[in-house]
Amino acid sequence: MTGKNGIALITAVILILAMSIMVLGIVSFASNGIYLNTARGATETAFAAAQAGVYAAIVDYQVDSKWNGATNVSVITGVSTYSCGKAANYLLLDASRPQFAAGGGTNRQVQRIGHTNINSASGITFTKIKVEWNFAGNLTQIYLCNLSRWTGTAASGTTITFSPSWSLAANGSFTSAAQNYFRFSVQIPVNAVIVATYYFSDGSSRKAILYNAGRGGNNEFSIISTGNRISGTNPWKESIEATYDVGVGHITSWNNSQNNI
Repeated sequence: MTGKNGIALITAVILILAMSIMVLGIVSFASNGIYLNTARGATETAFAAAQAGVYAAIVDYQVDSKWNGATNVSVITGVSTYSCGKAANYLLLDASRPQFAAGGGTNRQVQRIGHTNINSASGITFTKIKVEWNFAGNLTQIYLCNLSRWTGTAASGTTITFSPSWSLAANGSFTSAAQNYFRFSVQIPVNAVIVATYYFSDGSSRKAILYNAGRGGNNEFSIISTGNRISGTNPWKESIEATYDVGVGHITSWNNSQNNI
């Protein structure tokens, strides 16, 4: 009898452990399901708020060709907000009609790249630039906003620091061929691709195609908008970076990133 009682006890213990594991599994599954549903809802709310910031910036620009960004704008009172606008977002770069010029030789200079600050309240400060291209030769001069900003010799992909850094005033605009150009040591081929990345004092950056194998780039500005789900115990952020081409009136790129905080 003692042996049978021992076996029964062991069996009971095994059953209890199995039931405990099963219950824990069910509880864990339910808990994870609740969390995922909460996270999904938080993500959707934050994403919708970020979208609101992008569309608000576009509408503001459409009204008077300016937009100044915003901080903690309420979308749903007590639930969600958005913030948008960095220095890089206020550079309207018009590379839609580039042209070549002699520039110390035959077609060594790409010019008529319009630079406009579409922030009507404050200037934007440029600190660095990186120019990349797909042909032989070096960059020898950068002339922007009616003033030589750099001269020297730089290979493709070199990050050039402006010394001193310089600012484009609120509403400032330099759009003629003579006011903005990039000069190279060799003739620029028709199938060239030239891309510039501008860096600003607040840490933001802006990449733009200046010339693309016989075609220009876009006449566009960028928008960085962050939506915040501020209610509940799980605040959530969702960021969207978009570009808007003012020439055709279309959003030309759209990327989003998710950040739980």
